[in-house]
Amino acid sequence: MQHWLKRLATAATAALALLTVSGLTHAAQPTSLDQIISQKKIRIGVLDNWPPYSSVNAKGELEGYDVDVARLAGKYLGVDVEFVRLSFPNAVPYLVTNKIDAIFAMLGVSPERAKQIAYSEPYSSIDISLMAAKKTHVVKPEDLKGLRVGVSRGTSAERATLAWAPKDTQYRRFESDTESVQAFVSGQTDTISTSRLLLKQINAANPGLQAEVKVPLRTQFMAVGVRRDDTDLLRWINTFIFYVKDNGELAALHQKWLERPLPAFPSIN
Repeated sequence: MQHWLKRLATAATAALALLTVSGLTHAAQPTSLDQIISQKKIRIGVLDNWPPYSSVNAKGELEGYDVDVARLAGKYLGVDVEFVRLSFPNAVPYLVTNKIDAIFAMLGVSPERAKQIAYSEPYSSIDISLMAAKKTHVVKPEDLKGLRVGVSRGTSAERATLAWAPKDTQYRRFESDTESVQAFVSGQTDTISTSRLLLKQINAANPGLQAEVKVPLRTQFMAVGVRRDDTDLLRWINTFIFYVKDNGELAALHQKWLERPLPAFPSIN
């Protein structure tokens, strides 16, 4: 009996040691946040053609609301920000394949996209609208019959339009809002679905259109995107957003670039 008890105690000690080593080994694995801090660099994906959120200025430098918020995050992390220029269609693929650490690129919150990535708390929003020339009559979905509807591929505006418009709507899809705006102002499309922030730019490019909002489609809340398993980085970004909301820095950037007060955002976490 004593021999059996001794063997049992030895086995239990070995199992406990194995669990302890395993736990320590697991705990020692660096997280994405650890690596960012140790390497003193975070790779952030941004758009380069969507003013006032992000665009390239005359000096060839990135600027805009998303760019400044990303730089502010880098400042609080104590690391350099390496910007990686994205388009809407490749934003999520770049993140999930580890080409970037986070997306600050007008990333609309949607259940479908949340299957692939994790969202921070919202830090901005846009009003997505269907717009057309003043002479173009669009009030209800059936009014789109015979009209060419311009949308940017893979955007929240595309999804909002698809949900509102009839199934037989004639779409013209573009790779960026720059292309969809150019197509609209040059007469290649009859309507455009995008942020109403672009209305001023559209009318400046073609005053004869007298473009206006025809149908408000939805308010789109934007958040930072990270990989689903990057819980430490997500926690830090949420803390950062809370902090710069509270101290007024986010409101100051919002007023600077979007020329309106920072609105209240719903919580998603």
